[in-house]
Amino acid sequence: MKSVISFTDEMKQHNITMETTYCRMEKIMPGTTVASALQIPKTEMCYCLTRVRSVQGKPLVYTVTYLRDIVELPMDSQYYMESLYKYLSEVHEIRIVKGRDTLEAALPSPEVQKFLEIEAQMPVFKRIRQTFLPGEDFPELHNGGKDGLVFEYSVCYYPGNRYKYTVDL
Repeated sequence: MKSVISFTDEMKQHNITMETTYCRMEKIMPGTTVASALQIPKTEMCYCLTRVRSVQGKPLVYTVTYLRDIVELPMDSQYYMESLYKYLSEVHEIRIVKGRDTLEAALPSPEVQKFLEIEAQMPVFKRIRQTFLPGEDFPELHNGGKDGLVFEYSVCYYPGNRYKYTVDL
């Protein structure tokens, strides 16, 4: 069974060193899509981490990650310059046990174009990720779903000419 790994660890497997060239953490009120994905009410705050990860100064992924507010996370971006999963595990003992990725091709929005430094006609890979924590770790929040407690909802954009995704069957 495959485990959920961070983008940083995924790139290390390919001997690629990542750098974070843009990082912003904030607390927000989620819209309908985010609230539904995190399985929280629209009136419940969540964290929103926006990052651009680059290789040799070229943007490779623009990610907007929404995290359930189950532990107090710092707003200072210095904490999120490396692997988010490593930080969450080492500092907050948050262990992600399961994830679900959905991949599709898309054309970039103006925001995605800006962060990835690409033209409007450049196709992008869009990856939507949901991750889960063991329900027993947060019984007061767990709704009894078989996957565990939804913790993360991420939308990632990769320029079609700089990224490829391989699946072993």
